[in-house]
Amino acid sequence: MLPDQAIAIEARGRIPAHGTFAVAVGPRQPGWSVLADPGSLENYLRYFLLPRRIDPGAPWILCFACDRAAFPGAQPVWEDSAEGLAILRRPP
Repeated sequence: MLPDQAIAIEARGRIPAHGTFAVAVGPRQPGWSVLADPGSLENYLRYFLLPRRIDPGAPWILCFACDRAAFPGAQPVWEDSAEGLAILRRPP
């Protein structure tokens, strides 16, 4: 379902257990499963990353080929440019 499981594993290691995250999904990339739609990705990550919680204004953003300009000031802390994946962090 995920384009690459590495983003979920990296997120679990980087986002504190009490932290919050947002999921941002851009256009489907070549090689992504047809199941990699915004709703499915968000639902999967909601449970995989428990007890972390989804919040649209969260400091952590899981970016699936998203428009990074939509998150001014957010910096990548992990990237897989071949898959169009990144974990972004907004400044405190």
